Amino acid sequence: MAGNLSDIRKGLLGQLALVRGLRVSEHVPEQVNPPAAIITRAEVDYTQNMSGGLTEWSMQIQLIAGRMADQQSQRQIDDWLSWDGDQSVRQAIEADRTLGGNCQTSRVTSADALSSVQVGDSEYIGVTVAVTVWA
Repeated sequence: MAGNLSDIRKGLLGQLALVRGLRVSEHVPEQVNPPAAIITRAEVDYTQNMSGGLTEWSMQIQLIAGRMADQQSQRQIDDWLSWDGDQSVRQAIEADRTLGGNCQTSRVTSADALSSVQVGDSEYIGVTVAVTVWA
């Protein structure tokens, strides 16, 4: 199965839709309306097997909870980073590791530290989750 970035984004979008209340965008939007998830691509490795039939896509999901000083936003991120539960981003993505049949398998691999996210004149709090997709 050769990887198609648009299909992988759609698959991630579908899985992230399982997280109640999370607004998901396949591309970087002009404006952010938290709680939001923005799907981006980090790296592509086309050499996963000798024949070139498997591609490894390193995807990133930027999760933006709300204003920087808002304690509720920090708690929201804690819920998103939980191993399981109805707000767990890992659980939502890995509920169907084929992302709706758009890849062979996928895995949530890590999340970075809380950080400030500047969008226009507004400062938000967020975290980036790394997802590896093999297609």
